[in-house]
Amino acid sequence: MMKYFSERAAAAARLAPGLLGLLIAAGLAACSLSPSAPPPRPRPAPVVPTPEQLASPAYEPVRWSHLPGWSSDEVKEAWPAFLKSCRSLRFRADWTQACTAADKVDGKSSRAVRAYFDRYFEPYAVVNPMAGSRSHPTGTMASGSS
Repeated sequence: MMKYFSERAAAAARLAPGLLGLLIAAGLAACSLSPSAPPPRPRPAPVVPTPEQLASPAYEPVRWSHLPGWSSDEVKEAWPAFLKSCRSLRFRADWTQACTAADKVDGKSSRAVRAYFDRYFEPYAVVNPMAGSRSHPTGTMASGSS
């Protein structure tokens, strides 16, 4: 029995240097490999819009007097910006008449600017048909001829 164990020990001793070399080589090879790419991040679930969000807004004509501050604001302060927009808009058929008329308005008078907008534009309120709600008019305007 003793012989069996000693033969086994002797065989293990002969294999040990080779096995040790193999383990060292495997360890070094593992160090030289590039790390694997991290797993892809999960994508967030898509947002599903509600029917209210899908509803297209409707535009409802309102009076200028329904615009908050329309009768008291100094609209002449916005006039230079409007004239600048007209430089390019005047070449569109829907805007030609309104922009041509703008050249004749006294831009220093809020009363004259207000009268111009009263004549050439129409304010709209945005209405959500699904909810049945109506927004406050915001001054969304469309060129129009009177």
